[in-house]
Amino acid sequence: MLKEYDLRSDVLETIVASAQVSRHHKDLRELFARRTKFKHLDHVTSRAQYSHRPGRILDREYREVAPDFHEWLSDALDVRGGDSEAVWNAFHRSEYVLTEVRRALHYFTHDRGGAQDDFVQFRIWEEQEFLAEEPFERKVWGRCLEAGERCSSAGYIPKLFPQPALGPSRYCLRDVTDMTAFNAVANDWYEYERRLLDRKLIDLPFANPCDSYRVSRYSDGRDCYRHTRDGQRFFDDWTSSSLGRAGERVARRWCFDILEHLDARNIRSLLFIPQWTHRRSIAPIGGHTALDPSSLYARLKKFDDRVGAPFSWYFYGLQGDLVRQPQMQLIGAGVRGGLIELPQENSTVLQRWMDQPYAF
Repeated sequence: MLKEYDLRSDVLETIVASAQVSRHHKDLRELFARRTKFKHLDHVTSRAQYSHRPGRILDREYREVAPDFHEWLSDALDVRGGDSEAVWNAFHRSEYVLTEVRRALHYFTHDRGGAQDDFVQFRIWEEQEFLAEEPFERKVWGRCLEAGERCSSAGYIPKLFPQPALGPSRYCLRDVTDMTAFNAVANDWYEYERRLLDRKLIDLPFANPCDSYRVSRYSDGRDCYRHTRDGQRFFDDWTSSSLGRAGERVARRWCFDILEHLDARNIRSLLFIPQWTHRRSIAPIGGHTALDPSSLYARLKKFDDRVGAPFSWYFYGLQGDLVRQPQMQLIGAGVRGGLIELPQENSTVLQRWMDQPYAF
């Protein structure tokens, strides 16, 4: 079932699948401009760190036996009562050939130009199929056959040398997120949980229905709900900072991996992990927490020069890979002590974070 913020549809999936993979995704973007309301689709970044996955099963003449290895394996095990050794005995001499699919994930945005979260994000797979190992060799199936255990994709080991590609690359739609709608839903559930904690009463399903569990505030005296939701604060901080005031758009500088969790109380938690979109090689500001604030700030200004936008280090610090929170705290202390001077809007954002830190 689609979430309130998920704009996927059969039409969009068909359009994405019909586009030819081209340089800078020109064909895909033009197709969206002609056939959808998303006229200005911008490619912001790509990630290629995803592992290969098993694809189809072919016979030795390369005719398709099964379109999906996982589904075929599950069916073959079910027919034989979950006996993986029986599956091995039935098929290991079949001369079947397995394909593997290599994937890259592309991030696109359609920025409506309103508030900083007023954009739609598309995550689209680019997939290329290759010939792989035969799926029934011992080095692929591994120990699961020896112990009679049910096999899974964890037993699949791709070859480490080049294989010929099978056909052209293709696109596959992963998800479409309306960030305005996502933030609205996430904020509503955050406020709902805030009200539960304000009453200091939460019913736990594993407890006696007549009992209740009282939730106390954190022992350090801080109220984690004093500020708005972390995800909303990211956009609010951007809007208030010199970046937002200069017209820089979040949708151009950042993309987001969406996460949703339903806990034992049937309360939804909606989160995202920011991912940067810069395409230059930028080294992390590592090992500099022992520096004095002025020296560290000089390094962070050079970092901003590499990114191409001032005060970017703050948002990279929230994400946490290239700038660390202890470094942010050192700069915050320097601002409070008068050692570092920031534009007033950036100082306000940083001091608010110092009062109630958050991160992703």
